[in-house]
Amino acid sequence: MLVFLLKNQRLLPKFVPIMLITMPFSIGDKVRFLNSKEKGRITKIIDGSTVVVDIEGGFEIPVSLADLVADSFPVAGAKPAVVPNAIEATKKTDTIAHSISFVPSKKDKLFVCFEAIDSSNVSNSDLIVSIANTTSYHLLLAYFTADDGDFKWNKNAEVVPNSTVELFRLKREKINECREIRFQVLFYKKEKAALKAPVQAGLKVKQDKLFIEKSFETSHFVPGKAVITELYSIEPPLTIPEDELRLHFENSKIEIKDKLKIQSLKLQETRVEEKEIDLHIEELIDNISGMSNAQIVQLQLSYFLKSLDEAIALRLKKLIVIHGIGTGRLKAEVYKALQNYPKLKYQDASYAKYGFGATEILIY
Repeated sequence: MLVFLLKNQRLLPKFVPIMLITMPFSIGDKVRFLNSKEKGRITKIIDGSTVVVDIEGGFEIPVSLADLVADSFPVAGAKPAVVPNAIEATKKTDTIAHSISFVPSKKDKLFVCFEAIDSSNVSNSDLIVSIANTTSYHLLLAYFTADDGDFKWNKNAEVVPNSTVELFRLKREKINECREIRFQVLFYKKEKAALKAPVQAGLKVKQDKLFIEKSFETSHFVPGKAVITELYSIEPPLTIPEDELRLHFENSKIEIKDKLKIQSLKLQETRVEEKEIDLHIEELIDNISGMSNAQIVQLQLSYFLKSLDEAIALRLKKLIVIHGIGTGRLKAEVYKALQNYPKLKYQDASYAKYGFGATEILIY
């Protein structure tokens, strides 16, 4: 009725003030239809009373605001409520409440999800950063982002078992500023149970994966495509005593040598002309507990040099090295090592395929 009166102001008495309509949603918000079971995400705002909603199945339709509610209570039987702009709502409180429930497939783990708001163009879309809890515990957590060598507190969140909570939204142009996220987590159960010690878990954001379309996958954690990264597992990580660290490091070198032999045989069998290697440490060894950053870089560099020498020996034409963005240290070490190969040419690899985190080496 208010919208009708605003469009027909001549019908209003002169003494009736005209109120301003505020838009309750913003682009990217998840919504449900009042008169049906459909739901979707807002992709465009037409005017003060109508928006365009991308419903499941990839169809975009114009919908009146009067027919929509915020999709904040996806559990069957729960009462939906209209919520203001989600970003504005989180600015007004220290605790985030927006959540999505799911049926767990991976138990006793915490995951961080980088969900693309625009699922049709994930490599250029802004991102929703959420945390998924597949444990049987309720969580009270605070999260921090790296800031000039220290960490800045952002928000607190409560997460029930088997649910995902949205933490913040990340602009595409700001991705390189989000290098690391730290979490302080308190676990508890409402029923009688043994106490679990609080934990602190960190996540170094692999910015290069957030630019590569194939890194985004569908999951039951979030509605859209997302890069899913494991943050913490209740199973205790394997720790290595100091007196065994050197042996662990030497065994890692042996694992890499074995891996190189297998790759060498495959290359000889298929007679390919180019090769791709990934220097992310989790792609080289399964466990880095007890290793310093310097040791990790040394291991990555050792694998790169062995792979490069092998590529030259096999007379390959091209070697693609995926080193990631991170602090830029590994890329700098790779470029420094390449100075010892004056006959090779190297340049940034295809941005469309690898983002900013890869180097292409041409072998003559």
